[in-house]
Amino acid sequence: MAPRPSLHQFLNQALQLVPTNEANPRTFELLTLATKPFRTFTLFPHALNPTVSIMRTDYLITLAEKFEDYRPKDDTISTPTPEVTVPVFALEASLYTISTTAVQLLYISKIDTTGLAPLPAPSGQLTIAFLSYFLQHMPKSIQSLRIHIFARASREGQYLFPASAENAPNGTGDGAKFASKIITSAGGDWGATFPYKTPTGKRILDDQQLVKWWHKVLSQLALGYHQASKTIKNPLECFYILPGLDHEESLEVLPLTPELKALWNYGHPYHKIRSPCTSAHQDQSQQPSKIGSSDRSQSCLLSELIPAFDDDPKARFLHSIGNCSTNASGEPGDWDDAIGQRSSSSLESDRNRERIKINNVSSDEFWDRMGGRQECCDGRWWACSSRVVE
Repeated sequence: MAPRPSLHQFLNQALQLVPTNEANPRTFELLTLATKPFRTFTLFPHALNPTVSIMRTDYLITLAEKFEDYRPKDDTISTPTPEVTVPVFALEASLYTISTTAVQLLYISKIDTTGLAPLPAPSGQLTIAFLSYFLQHMPKSIQSLRIHIFARASREGQYLFPASAENAPNGTGDGAKFASKIITSAGGDWGATFPYKTPTGKRILDDQQLVKWWHKVLSQLALGYHQASKTIKNPLECFYILPGLDHEESLEVLPLTPELKALWNYGHPYHKIRSPCTSAHQDQSQQPSKIGSSDRSQSCLLSELIPAFDDDPKARFLHSIGNCSTNASGEPGDWDDAIGQRSSSSLESDRNRERIKINNVSSDEFWDRMGGRQECCDGRWWACSSRVVE
């Protein structure tokens, strides 16, 4: 059996598939950063057992591409034409590991581009490769991997690259002028030199376009996973939901082909999966359930079903339901901060009070009410997607 590649090696292999030309190959610079695993209390702050150890690893992936320097040079000096390294893509993610229940949760928090990469841009391919790595190389000790995506366009048109929104076509930033300059440096005939298209500047997607982009990327991920893993015991199940819309209404925003209709489940996954805080061998009957309901989601507590990620509308809604004394996950004063700032007795008293309020809401009711939140009903679309390997 071949040794497990590192994440950096795996992503570099994926970049080899980006269209290029032997005479004028595209040259990428990939940077892969990861923190050491550290303990966090913000993912399920109101779990019944707050001592369950949840370890978090943060990732930052950045990609740059090299071009000939388009700036004027001194022709009297015979030196090779220098290159400039231009950032084109970045991804930010967090991996949460709950070893006692053999569950991992992977959350993509931000993706951004500068709009300066030639087309086809490597952003989709690199995103698929990043997610594929964790699907294909799950640790033996892990039984379940759950991938969470929250798709909503930034009002500023930028997430990780400051001022990159100015690189849009006809924008005011220096990046908007970059494409014409590198065409000139290539002799004015980009198509004759390169097998790909001129960078046209940053294309800022609106909500519906971003939801479609994510849905396309995740569909390609799932189809590729199923084709490569036909004999795998743990299939990949895909769920998506546009809060405030039923299935038929969602198809007007996000039409699906018959193949994709068979691939995706509309709605949340909590009817089918156990709580990440509960091992597969624990007796679920010990948890409270509503009379007459055979729904798994009704036998699990909301405080142990819905993860609270950083800058996450779900986390803010849970915070509102519980009328919580701490701030939402990822904000100053959240549970990670409160653990070191407040007494354990004060925290536990607040935790119990807030847990009762949160667990009076079922998972179905939670998602129904999400559609009425200001973040969902201000004329903008956004989607939550989950992929589950159990």
